[in-house]
Amino acid sequence: MGALSQWSIRKKLLLTVIPLIVLVLAVTGYATKVVSSRYLSMALERTTKVLTMGQADALSDLFDQARQDILLLASSDRTDDTAKRFMEVQSGIRPGVYKELAFMSVDGESLQLCVDNGREVHCVRKDQAGRVSNSPLLAPSRLSEARPGVVTLQGLTETVYPPGILPGAEAGIGFNVFRLTTPVADQQGKITGFWVLSVDGKAAREILSLYNSPRSPLAAFPRTAVKRYSFFFDSQGWMLFQSGNLEERELPLSTDMARSGFAGDHGMPGFAGAFRPAASNEAYWNMVVNIQGAQTGVETVSIDLDLGVFGHDNYSLGYAPVLFKTYPDKPLEVVGGVAFMDKSRLLLAADYRIFDVLLVIFLSATTLTIGVIVLLSRIITSPILDLAAAVRAMPQDGMLMPINLPEKDRETTLLKESINHLVESIQYQKEELRLKDAHIEDQFRRQPLDIGDKLPPPKEVDAMEGVIGASPAMRDLKWLIRKAASVDPDVLIIGETGTGKEVASQAIHRLSRRAEGPFISINCGALDENLLLDALFGHVRGAFSEAKGDRKGAFLAAQGGTILLDEIGNASPKVQQALLRALAARTIIPLGSDIETPFDARVIAATNVDLLECVNKGTFREDLYYRLRVLTLHTPPLRERLEDIPLLVDAFLKETAAVMNKPAMTLSRGAWERIATHSWPGNVRELKHCLMRAVAMADSDVIHVEDLRFDAQNQGAIRSPSPSFRLPETARKDSSEKLPAQDSAVELSERQRIGIAYLREHGSMSRSQYQTIVGRNVPPRTAQYDLRDLVERGLLQVKGKGPATRYVLVSEGVQNW
Repeated sequence: MGALSQWSIRKKLLLTVIPLIVLVLAVTGYATKVVSSRYLSMALERTTKVLTMGQADALSDLFDQARQDILLLASSDRTDDTAKRFMEVQSGIRPGVYKELAFMSVDGESLQLCVDNGREVHCVRKDQAGRVSNSPLLAPSRLSEARPGVVTLQGLTETVYPPGILPGAEAGIGFNVFRLTTPVADQQGKITGFWVLSVDGKAAREILSLYNSPRSPLAAFPRTAVKRYSFFFDSQGWMLFQSGNLEERELPLSTDMARSGFAGDHGMPGFAGAFRPAASNEAYWNMVVNIQGAQTGVETVSIDLDLGVFGHDNYSLGYAPVLFKTYPDKPLEVVGGVAFMDKSRLLLAADYRIFDVLLVIFLSATTLTIGVIVLLSRIITSPILDLAAAVRAMPQDGMLMPINLPEKDRETTLLKESINHLVESIQYQKEELRLKDAHIEDQFRRQPLDIGDKLPPPKEVDAMEGVIGASPAMRDLKWLIRKAASVDPDVLIIGETGTGKEVASQAIHRLSRRAEGPFISINCGALDENLLLDALFGHVRGAFSEAKGDRKGAFLAAQGGTILLDEIGNASPKVQQALLRALAARTIIPLGSDIETPFDARVIAATNVDLLECVNKGTFREDLYYRLRVLTLHTPPLRERLEDIPLLVDAFLKETAAVMNKPAMTLSRGAWERIATHSWPGNVRELKHCLMRAVAMADSDVIHVEDLRFDAQNQGAIRSPSPSFRLPETARKDSSEKLPAQDSAVELSERQRIGIAYLREHGSMSRSQYQTIVGRNVPPRTAQYDLRDLVERGLLQVKGKGPATRYVLVSEGVQNW
């Protein structure tokens, strides 16, 4: 007792619990092995029997289907091409099943013999049929009884067609087939002839191969990598063929594996590949006797049945009969059997696996027991040490969290609660400090920003009306604009959407000698081909049914000024050809006229696509491309001129505030950080729209982060209603009317607002009516541009074509008013 009292609790637990665990595991393991081996053996036997019966039933179905087909032939009216038509249909429905079909009359006058050689159905002439070895014409002579409705299934036999009979078989060809024979009787019951149908032996083998493959319809469970095979034997004990590989269907029938280790007879009359074990092999012949009695069973294979079995290696052998209905008024007959040999050694593999599992369980349980004992000893003997360790870990983790340890004794629980109260007090103070810091940060971010501090010195800004920017890219663009304005050739402006191509073209116009002339903009992608041609070149009275008067067109309307052909890359081939001619000759021919009219207008083309790539694809004329690119300008995207954002923000805020009759606006520091870090995929246009929305949404003269909405984030989303905007006095119907809630509403011109107000009252209008409504002598091109802009915004919808075109409000736009 003295030595035992010196032992630690951990040692006591180890010496008492571990032997008990080992004993329990040993008893459990032995019982598990016995029970699992027994039930696994039962499951394997049942699986083997099901798989064998499945194969036998599949072969029985194959022969029964052939029996039904030949009876159908016997009961149907026969013509000269009945055999060929039947074989052709079957080759499409069940390819490779039937090899021969023959009919011979009793008097020998009528004969049909058709053969499916795998490529086509060929009918053998009467004079050639006699040369066939083991011909199907001999089958009726082997019948034991010939009466209507009786179908005789003859065993596997080999037939050979000499050279010159079947096309494509110069060296001759042979088949191994099962033959079914049935007589044909007239209305008085007299036998007039016989039908013979041959089932390919390879089709029967393919059934066994399928059931022994991973694609088997009765696939059970994964087996070890040992051969498993089935073989078919007739009611006399002859092994005829064994299962094979599904991908090697054309290999000849074989019994190599099935007869391995057997002694016996090779070759039976009519089929040289058959094999029959010697009578000394009692186990095999007992199986044959059971099959003859239509019995199904599973046997354990030992050296009595397979000479390749040694020692304790025993395999499962399942067998089942193959049945056939020869007589319509008698039961099914046994015509053979299917044997399934399973050499997977599943039981032996299971014993090894059970031993492995028990060994792992033993080692795991022992290790776990030792770990549990160590843990229990620590919990029982040292609860205060755990609490101290948790307290010491707090400064190291940098987090003050309440200690959550199980209650082991009263003293430890009281100490833990005291520590947790202290932790809660510290956490509360930290949260107060965090809230104060967050409030200070929020107030700092909401302070107004002096945008002037972000602007470059005035001397570094090259002033140009409408073209904002002091970056190197914009300085280069302004230099090119001035160069282009100083001469008169046509200009091509290339740039992404939203980079200011139209602004650049307007700058060229204002700085050129044509500044006093009109500036006409035509979007080549917004109109269909006919409308675009009419818009560009005009028409004369009577050019079409709705042409009540002459129309000058954009080229003549821009006389002495500039015409912008926006989205030139979207112009159709017909429009491209007309533009090329106009640019080359500097004359136009209005629709319906034969008179060439010269024009004096500078042409500026703009595009957001790579025209040279379009030329390579064949969608844009090469000669027009080189005609346009006399002078080429590239408008840089905003991501390449981020230093211009302060200038753009300052200009857009001033412009938008003036349009909306709001006081001078500025950004908060947080809003500026949000703008400065945004990627701006929509370029300058997205920045402008974002600021316009923000000005509209802001409740004060400072734009905060929550007032900013980005196109990429809000695409397809429901936006909050925009503030109300009053219409001009000339169009105001109700002082409480509001513009649509779309973000684009803040960009509507005064003319467009008057037009929308008219549509709300009258429902629709034409372009000419729009010109009259706005009442300011608006040119047709400007009216067309205003209406097209409203259509692109989704506020208007176009009805009709040509001169009959009318514009109506979109239903969603009406709901947002």
